[in-house]
Amino acid sequence: MSETPARAAVPTGPADGVRWHHSLYWRIAFGFVAFLAVLLLVQSLIFVWMLRQTGGLFPATSNDRLADLIAAHLMLEMLVKRAHS
Repeated sequence: MSETPARAAVPTGPADGVRWHHSLYWRIAFGFVAFLAVLLLVQSLIFVWMLRQTGGLFPATSNDRLADLIAAHLMLEMLVKRAHS
């Protein structure tokens, strides 16, 4: 009677001691997602800061007010040009 030699157990799957979060690919993916989240947060903060800084540049708070400001500016420019010609 010949005994067959026992096959060496080849670990496959989570039982082999490597967890999914130890994988290089998962670390890269997590780092990329974290980078995108931080980038979006920074862009949002810069956007809000820029809106606060330019509050004085855009005095029109409504479309009607904006139209009035543009019309007044154009009328002034036309009067100045007519006076110089």
